[in-house]
Amino acid sequence: MRLLRSLVMVVAAVGWLTLGLMACGDDSSSNQTTTEAPPAASAAGTTVAVHLGDTGEQGGNKYFLTVDKATVPAGEITFVIDNVGTVHHEMAIFKTDLPADKLPMTEENEVDEEKGGLLAEAVYNKPLRGDEDHRIRAGRGVNFTIDLQPGNYVLLCNLEGHYANGQFVQFTVT
Repeated sequence: MRLLRSLVMVVAAVGWLTLGLMACGDDSSSNQTTTEAPPAASAAGTTVAVHLGDTGEQGGNKYFLTVDKATVPAGEITFVIDNVGTVHHEMAIFKTDLPADKLPMTEENEVDEEKGGLLAEAVYNKPLRGDEDHRIRAGRGVNFTIDLQPGNYVLLCNLEGHYANGQFVQFTVT
């Protein structure tokens, strides 16, 4: 966060300096066209919107996980995760070359985190004591930033039965 704040301050300072220099120039330069620098946010990485959810049907829940970008460049990626469903969900990132629907399962009807290639899980709550909570409450969200290298990934909810009922998506980093 400190790096991002510093970057924003540097970009703002350069912008003010540029405006000051333009104001000091002669009138002949006012007819020239200029191109704008890319926004500071693009220097900070890529943002991916994620929706976790379920159909809410009794006895036959169909779960989903959608992203607004299935392929992104390597580097810092911020997942803006929203649980639009009716129950708790989570988002785990698995680095794997397996097809998204073929990850190894446990007897508890979850993806085997060790065999499947678990890389990280978005953290919803960091209590003062105890374990981090990865379950995102219904109607809530969390931002999760991670540096990802090129490769194939699967984003999924690894709560019991959610992956098996379709809550996953293939994700590629180039």
